[in-house]
Amino acid sequence: MTNESHSAETGQARYASFAQLRQAHTDLMRELERDRRSSIGDDADATLVRAFVAKATNTGAILERDAERHVAQNMLDYWSAEIISTSKIDEKEWAPAKLVEFDPTTLQAAGADAPISEAEAARRRRDARKQIQVAAAARLWNDSEKAQGYLLKGEALAEAARFRGSDKDIEALCAASEAAIRREWRNRAINLIVAAASAVIVGAYVWQLYGDFRGEQDKVRQERQKVVEEKQKVVEEKKDAEYAVIVTKQVVNQQNADLKLAKDVVGDLQKRIEGLQRQLLVSRVSLVEDSASTEAISRNAAQFVKLATRGIEISRPEHQEGFIWIGSDAEGKSNLRNPATNAPVTPKDVVANTAYRVIKNLVFRAGAPDRERYISTDSLGVIPEGTLVTAVAAAEEPYSRPTGKQYWLKVQVERSPQPVVYFQYASAPAASAQQFSQTLQQRGYRIPGVEATDLAKSLNEVRFYYPDDKEAAAKLARDTSAALRERYPTMAATKDIDLTAKRGARNFPGVIELWLDLPASAQ
Repeated sequence: MTNESHSAETGQARYASFAQLRQAHTDLMRELERDRRSSIGDDADATLVRAFVAKATNTGAILERDAERHVAQNMLDYWSAEIISTSKIDEKEWAPAKLVEFDPTTLQAAGADAPISEAEAARRRRDARKQIQVAAAARLWNDSEKAQGYLLKGEALAEAARFRGSDKDIEALCAASEAAIRREWRNRAINLIVAAASAVIVGAYVWQLYGDFRGEQDKVRQERQKVVEEKQKVVEEKKDAEYAVIVTKQVVNQQNADLKLAKDVVGDLQKRIEGLQRQLLVSRVSLVEDSASTEAISRNAAQFVKLATRGIEISRPEHQEGFIWIGSDAEGKSNLRNPATNAPVTPKDVVANTAYRVIKNLVFRAGAPDRERYISTDSLGVIPEGTLVTAVAAAEEPYSRPTGKQYWLKVQVERSPQPVVYFQYASAPAASAQQFSQTLQQRGYRIPGVEATDLAKSLNEVRFYYPDDKEAAAKLARDTSAALRERYPTMAATKDIDLTAKRGARNFPGVIELWLDLPASAQ
């Protein structure tokens, strides 16, 4: 049956407006929700399609605007293609349906739509084309037995969702696409949970390995301690023998000779101590861990010299020499200033026999670090911020470190009878703590800084970590108690705490700590 004969059967039936035509197109797509190729083969469904094509063709008589006619013709092309592809009609006998020419006399009877702008017409054309494309995609998805590859994502899904109410195939495609996206996000969440659980298991295993490593490390430390004790016995035996020789040579009338002999003995013992330290370093024994042993040797040597020089007046040097870290090549990383101008002095500009002022608290060490492994030597104490030091020589050759070149300098510093006190406090205002610090400084203590910390809560104590600082700690406790009674009459006396057995790498000779929970106001 040709298009012309079909038009003759349906007469001049047409849709009353373009809007009615578009709605009929949408309704027909919903009606044929099954596979359209088999559906149109059914006589009833084929009749519906042909009826729509006939009425749509005749509706061209009331469509004046090119935009509307273009959209209507797209609809006719779509349904014409469906008929020719699913019917037994010979393609040579079938001519695609074409809109009839516009007839102005039919406008009033047809009740044509109100005029629309060109922009609106263009939008409607785009929407019609997009809807047809989405419907075709939905059919392809159905034809492929709903293969995952035809599902939509992102902007494509958002665009299709605009037409999901107009077609059940589109609705089904959108719903399946959204369900696939939800499954994908659920799978991602499951993968994250599995990854987190795996990380916990690996962490537990690593922690177990770390515990095994610590156990082996403790065994090695115990073996090293045995080696140190054996060497200590050898040193003490030699010391006793030398002591007996020196005592027999002491003569009260030869004080100068005895003093020289005592100094020689001290130097010999110091060399032995340094030799022992080098041996410990070679055997990889930590100097920090074995510091108690080396200090015991130093104490025994000091006691020996005291016995050997009984009755001899030995003067203590007014100055002490050692090494300090003075900064790096990085800009602004200098620990020295010119005392006259207060200008920073870079490590490369340091001149021997010249005085400089340190700008921070620096650890004073017996020697420069080991060049191979950058291991620090023993601490001699702390040089507080603002102290004047004299460069004994130019700065050491720089050490290449991951953070840049580091410089060390041998300096001479004047011995001070004033102990260095680190003051930590809680509760009181900062002004009250500073005022109390000044009171202690007037009593002969160097306090390079005052720090507020909750760790000082409920504390009223002085801590010392080296036996030589015991007397200074006891005196500081007495002076602190007296100063507290003047301000806070009800406070208990300050105690001095011996922590020589618990000192760590951050504790230094000549440095004692004051921990106070100062009341917020005077009592």
